[in-house]
Amino acid sequence: MIKVRGGKIKVEDEVYRGKKVIEKMEKMIADYELVYVIDLDGCKKNSPNLELYKKVGGGIWLDACPRGVEDVMDIIVAGAEKITIWGMREEYFKEISEAVERDIFIGGKDVKWATEMVRKYNFRGIVIEEKQESMSKIETWKIFESQGFIRRVK
Repeated sequence: MIKVRGGKIKVEDEVYRGKKVIEKMEKMIADYELVYVIDLDGCKKNSPNLELYKKVGGGIWLDACPRGVEDVMDIIVAGAEKITIWGMREEYFKEISEAVERDIFIGGKDVKWATEMVRKYNFRGIVIEEKQESMSKIETWKIFESQGFIRRVK
């Protein structure tokens, strides 16, 4: 798991800048095939680091808190293979489910609601935070932020 802010990444306790960002991301993708990226600029300022992901070119599961259909499309153009959506209004889900051929995961404070949205719109699964639990049988990934990784739990 990588956190991105201002074009820099933090992996465990080390911060990478400039060309080292792309090198580190590419190495992690080579090691793990797919890296979960939390884009803090996307989540807090609706300004994800899309140019960075274009340079990396693949192997990214992006959690940038898209707010609408256009944001999801921008994330796809940037090269994300999987996308996590947090806090988006349901009114956009039908269009996303019809237009997007990538794996879409729903996260949220309300796990029951996220599970219902996955079933209703035929998304791939849910992403939950470390302290959340899910009783659902759908594909579930848990972010262990304190330890710096994400793991499939169902």
